[in-house]
Amino acid sequence: MTRIFLSSIAVSLFLTLSLRSQTENSAPIVWERYKVSNRKISFLMPKLPTVHEVPSICGEVKTVTYLAYADGAIYEVTIAGPKRSTTQVNCGGTVVSHMPRKLDARLAELRNEDKYEESSVRINGSDVLRFKAKRVSRWIYPDVATPARWVEVTVSHYAYDKVDFNQFVGSLRFAAAEGKEIGAGSPVTLGDAGTKSSVAAASLELGRTTSPLTLYWRQQDFFTGKVPKGSGELSVVLRVVFLANGSIGAVVPDKQLPEGLTDVAIAAARKISFLPKRRNFLPIDDEQSIRFTFRPL
Repeated sequence: MTRIFLSSIAVSLFLTLSLRSQTENSAPIVWERYKVSNRKISFLMPKLPTVHEVPSICGEVKTVTYLAYADGAIYEVTIAGPKRSTTQVNCGGTVVSHMPRKLDARLAELRNEDKYEESSVRINGSDVLRFKAKRVSRWIYPDVATPARWVEVTVSHYAYDKVDFNQFVGSLRFAAAEGKEIGAGSPVTLGDAGTKSSVAAASLELGRTTSPLTLYWRQQDFFTGKVPKGSGELSVVLRVVFLANGSIGAVVPDKQLPEGLTDVAIAAARKISFLPKRRNFLPIDDEQSIRFTFRPL
């Protein structure tokens, strides 16, 4: 009985802290220049972005992605480059070298998707490939000296919204002398200050959903040394509230994994980038259950 009571208190406290953090996970839209000094790249962002590092595993090139949400659009910059070491990893029982994926492989992925219209454009003196679809546009800046490296600039938005791409896409500079250092970035996705879920639009009697919740970035699979080899994978399901302002609200796990892995999953959930659910073209809160899996290295 005592154990159940304490558990209930813990859940209530967690929900209280999560709801309180909803007001802290927002920021005004202020376009500022940010820089990544070690890559000598700078660009404009509407807020401090979240940072997602994807290591070179099983032949994939290492990438670092920077994302920020503002006024119904997700702004994304991905810097891809060859891994500087010759470290090897175990992939499905086979040890393979870190071989960087070439730019051609990334272009082939995009060209195999029927939704994109491809064109060549000139931006600030650089030849750029543009892949345009109804809800997303991508611009790829190739580095011809290093085929494994490129910079990808992306804007994701609602299908019928008009978004001014020029300020963001044209801001890319291959020099990091000016701007705020991003560093580790924001620990959470920052929503729009002052935006709340529309109570009227949330009513089922007032119309159908015009735009479903759309997730654009989420890391759900992790390789970690905290899971013993041969023990299989561990997973936790999080009930996540996706707020109308573009940030993450309450996050409630269905269980507690050992070695603090549940906290790792919660931290990853708070950095998900998404377009909020809309009804009658007004943003509303939504909930989803997402499974996070941890596998042994």
